[in-house]
Amino acid sequence: MSIRDRGIQKWQPALILPEHKAFQKQMNEDYFRIEKPILDEYQIEEYENQIHYSVSKRTTGVLRIYTPDN
Repeated sequence: MSIRDRGIQKWQPALILPEHKAFQKQMNEDYFRIEKPILDEYQIEEYENQIHYSVSKRTTGVLRIYTPDN
């Protein structure tokens, strides 16, 4: 005799309304949102120097571009 397990079904709620899904989606968007930083002249110059160094030495780097919907 073996035990029949329902697997992942037992962890899923019985009823999810569309409002719940929309609320969860909005919560995730708000949680992972990154605010646009306010940079002073020194920070901008530091970033420019890092970009210049990466281009001149042909190394890789990561640039993050902030858009209004981020």
